[in-house]
Amino acid sequence: MERVYTYRIKLHSPAPISQSSMADTNVKSTRRRASTPRSKKGCITCKIRRLKCGEEKPGCLRCAKSGWTCDGYEHLTESSTSQASQSMSSASLHPILPRASSSRSARSSISVVSRESRSRSPSVISLARTPLMNLQVPSQLEPNERYYFQIFLDETPVSLVGAEPMFWKNIAVQESHVTSSVRHALVALGALMKNSTRTASGNYSVNPTEELHREFALQQHEKSIRGLREAISSSGTGVATRSIVLSCLILARLEPFIGNGGFSTQHIRYARQIMFGPSYHEPTVPNMFPNWNDSNDVTLHMFFQSDLQALTALGAGEDRSAVRRALEAQNMNMSISVPSVFRDLEEAREYSNIVCQEARMFWYRSSLQDEATWPSTDAQSTIDMQSYHLRQLQLLFAAFETVTVDSPEDLNNHPLRRPSSVRLQAVHHSVEISLALNTPESSADRFLPYFQYIVSLGQQVVDYERIYESSAGHQTYAFECRIIAPLFLVARKCRDAALRRQAIRLLLSSRRQELFWDSMTAGNVGFWILTLEEEGKNELGYISDSNRAWGHSMELDLQRKVTLVRCRLGPKIPGQWIERSTEIPYNEVLS
Repeated sequence: MERVYTYRIKLHSPAPISQSSMADTNVKSTRRRASTPRSKKGCITCKIRRLKCGEEKPGCLRCAKSGWTCDGYEHLTESSTSQASQSMSSASLHPILPRASSSRSARSSISVVSRESRSRSPSVISLARTPLMNLQVPSQLEPNERYYFQIFLDETPVSLVGAEPMFWKNIAVQESHVTSSVRHALVALGALMKNSTRTASGNYSVNPTEELHREFALQQHEKSIRGLREAISSSGTGVATRSIVLSCLILARLEPFIGNGGFSTQHIRYARQIMFGPSYHEPTVPNMFPNWNDSNDVTLHMFFQSDLQALTALGAGEDRSAVRRALEAQNMNMSISVPSVFRDLEEAREYSNIVCQEARMFWYRSSLQDEATWPSTDAQSTIDMQSYHLRQLQLLFAAFETVTVDSPEDLNNHPLRRPSSVRLQAVHHSVEISLALNTPESSADRFLPYFQYIVSLGQQVVDYERIYESSAGHQTYAFECRIIAPLFLVARKCRDAALRRQAIRLLLSSRRQELFWDSMTAGNVGFWILTLEEEGKNELGYISDSNRAWGHSMELDLQRKVTLVRCRLGPKIPGQWIERSTEIPYNEVLS
């Protein structure tokens, strides 16, 4: 009988972990987290919202990550009464229209530095964003279209991994007043939301008895495509280009919800061609965190996040050389100090999002490296950045212990809301970055505790949603990547046969769609890679580097309804690996 892993694991260094250290992972630590009394010197905005403020200067982290403009600490000066009154009456809490210009230097900023030096360190990144406030239904819509558009406006997105799955909602709604394609795509999203049952965790499960809403969504989808074609035929200005890119990116999120997941990559590919095609003149890359009042900045940020997700889901099978050249032309590296102690789980998740966002962009850039330069070694600067990001992630692991040791696991909460899940993103990116560049695949073996953690958490998620959300047998859709990508990582990189097969079974056990990730496709590809590698294992079951797969890519054949899968087998040295390929039919289980 195959083993099923269901234990909690402490995650620190990616160095090999001995069996004796693994035996200690369930022992409760005696270190206790220092008490943190409620702040009495918080910013104006947190006081208005009656929330505990982190007191970061010049703007607090809670406001920045919650989507509010932090109005500072003027009420703590000698003229506190008059200044606080004035600040509360004129607080900048309303969205700015996307057409308005905005100076980058005018952004509200926060300092992401260690706790010991927050009060004296300069601001290093900008995270301020504008909240959604009283967004209006476009007047161009018919009454029935207005009904579904309002449903879209009323939906409050649920994020379990801190990814702000609909961060683009503000800009998209405002763009819908002037762009037909965006307008009808949002109507279609509203109709699909009406056609679905949304669980407490934010999964949408299609209701087969409400075909009227789905039919209306399909009609609006067709109108959106028609509007996009018309915009393309008449494009020529920067504003038109931004509108077309935004339309493509929204349609890329609509397609998997409507059941056409294979078309998502086509929309992203077209957006890439517009932004980095022969007609572009200067490298255009976003700041690590965009100016949320600037529609161009948000659209650019949205594209890179979408293309990164498409790259992780489908692999590096498409030409992104123009994107690589643009990224190389701008330094996107930052220095973020991770505090040694987190006040609470919310702060831990906020710092995790920041550090992991940095790590994702590094992985994105390293995945686009020019293979024509092989077999030359990776540039020292790139290797140094790899080491930097791994150190940052290890600092996160150490700080996580300060808030998870004494935090009880409420089994009534979704597993991705529990304290133990705070490590998920950092665990995933630690493995991905460690195996980036020309690192041998055998290096993955030292991450067995990480793979065990992912599978254990994945099992909890599947079990919880089957029992409490009645998702068994129904396809669900989420606007963010949650557990499919980490489980797919285990299916590709873990060489413990039992654990690897457990990850594949979890992927195939339910029909899940998380943004561009499809659990059935991921499970089937993982099983195919496992089968390839096990053909070359020795009598002890070990798979050497010469028989390990890497560099997978997927291409969706929409007419034949098959996935064309490729991978490389052998060492990461030109001339020493071979390419293998296969075709996998949609929605069929190979194993």
